[in-house]
Amino acid sequence: MCFSPQISLLTAVVEFTLVILILAKFRKSSVARFAAIFIFLLGFYQFTEFMLCTTGYIDFWARMGFITYTFLPALGLHLVFKLSDRMPKAFVFYIPAIIFSALAVLSEGFVAGGACHSVFISVELIFLNPAANAVLYSVYGAYYAGFIFLGCFLAGLMIRKEDDAKKKRKMKVGLAGVLLATVPVLLFIIILPSFGAQFPSVYCEFALLVAIAGYWVSYLDHKEK
Repeated sequence: MCFSPQISLLTAVVEFTLVILILAKFRKSSVARFAAIFIFLLGFYQFTEFMLCTTGYIDFWARMGFITYTFLPALGLHLVFKLSDRMPKAFVFYIPAIIFSALAVLSEGFVAGGACHSVFISVELIFLNPAANAVLYSVYGAYYAGFIFLGCFLAGLMIRKEDDAKKKRKMKVGLAGVLLATVPVLLFIIILPSFGAQFPSVYCEFALLVAIAGYWVSYLDHKEK
């Protein structure tokens, strides 16, 4: 559930532009490549929303959108470790996302419906509908929220323990971007429930703050190298 196709396309263009600038300007930074991939996925998700409304292939683009944003928490957690130079077996992060994506591709009836409205684009998926499948809804929600929380928690610990001022600043920028993109959204939903907004529908545009933070982190890492 996201904003109208015009806004989705505009946001995608901004995020794709940031990806091009990061790859062109910050070639010395290994962190920049991770940030570029993350921002590209944000932009591609917006693009899937636009295509869902303009092509009529709701099932295909809804699945593509789900797969795209499903990898974001895993990639974000990976980026946290990359910023701290403490890299465990990275592929472990992506196992849940791969499993959920495979289910999205292979499951018939995965997309229950979708429609474009004057403000929102609404898509109903069995993973995100507790009435349709409470177990999948809970497991997927635990993965998504859990990875975001874990990434923020680990970043906070690393900031406290990090002695290198430059590394600490990069981690602070990344953490601030995630918090600014998620906390206001949750407050908006809690304080103004009458709007009936779901987390993804508001997070879509707040995620642009994460993209800007990713650009800034890439700049700082490039400057350090």
